[in-house]
Amino acid sequence: NEDKYTELTYDDAKRVIDEFEDDVKKTEKRLAIAYKMLKEGGYSEDLYTEINSTEQYLDEQKEVIQDLKNIANLVYECSNSWTDFEKVLINVD
Repeated sequence: NEDKYTELTYDDAKRVIDEFEDDVKKTEKRLAIAYKMLKEGGYSEDLYTEINSTEQYLDEQKEVIQDLKNIANLVYECSNSWTDFEKVLINVD
């Protein structure tokens, strides 16, 4: 039941953003393939469902990236002594 915290550095936050942006690129490629299949093969219910689901997932990913960037900015400000905070701690469970 002990709480353990780890310091979140700007480099850590930036690394997470970079990895997440790579995932977004993969989702965008998957979506492009689905649209190509739609264009070449015509409409199907399964393809519609796949495109709709992927579009929603991509929107969610982009929202998460914005949240991650906000966190990274906060960490950056704290780590450069522009605030009264010394560091940012996280607890991952």
